[in-house]
Amino acid sequence: MNTVRSDLAGALDQIMQLENQLKESFVSREKLEAKIMVIANEVHAKDKLIHANQSITDKLSADLKKSQMAAGVFAEDNIALKRACDDLLNEVKVLKQEGANMSRDIECLMDTNSNLKKQHAYSVQSHQIETNRLNNVIENEKKQKEYIEIEAESLRSSFEQYKKECQSRLEESESMLRKSQIHNLESSKRHNDAIDALQKNSNDEILRVQKECERFERLYSSCQELVSQTSGEAKTSIAALELRLTETLNKLEVASAGARDRDQQLEDIRLTHEVETAEAKAKLDEALNKLDVASA
Repeated sequence: MNTVRSDLAGALDQIMQLENQLKESFVSREKLEAKIMVIANEVHAKDKLIHANQSITDKLSADLKKSQMAAGVFAEDNIALKRACDDLLNEVKVLKQEGANMSRDIECLMDTNSNLKKQHAYSVQSHQIETNRLNNVIENEKKQKEYIEIEAESLRSSFEQYKKECQSRLEESESMLRKSQIHNLESSKRHNDAIDALQKNSNDEILRVQKECERFERLYSSCQELVSQTSGEAKTSIAALELRLTETLNKLEVASAGARDRDQQLEDIRLTHEVETAEAKAKLDEALNKLDVASA
């Protein structure tokens, strides 16, 4: 009887130790299943032990019937032992259920880990694609910036060259216009002097004035060639001057034919020439002002 109790107590201690080991070391599914199998084998062995104990108990019960005291004590111990064995069986069932639950949890964790690995791989791939795209965009922007800087430098150089050429042409045009203005003033002065001389001299002076007018016409023709390079308006003005000079020559011819009206006609010619000279000067000044505005 004491041997059975000792064996049962040893079995209980082993089961408690296994239970503690199960609670402390659920490292992997394989180890857990191995421990469960060990526990099941031990439980099976304990079942055999219980059956053997039952046989011994039956045998002993026949002997213990001889003594009610011994039989009562043995019966109580046997009932307590059965209850302890039932409790152990229930605990083993609970451990089996916990082991199954843990196996399912491990499978869920493995599935979750696999999904996380897939998501991480996809995220890494997406990040690499986006990084490559951004690098390409940055590289294209750098190339575009370099191209724009080169174009801007080329445009600045072309603009500076064009500006210098325009400035040079403008200076040449201004110089030509000033020369034309000087020639115009000189010719006008000579023309006025010739008209004053005509008022004092004879018909020979009229012929000299005609020659001077022809010279004045040639000078204005030269002015026309100079001014035509810079302004269309100046060219138009010179054409008008040519027409008016032709009219002036015609008037001089009429004046030479009629000596009676010579003085009055000469005065008309002088006034007309002054007006025409003033108009030509005003138009030349206007053309110079336009050139100054254009240069600014």
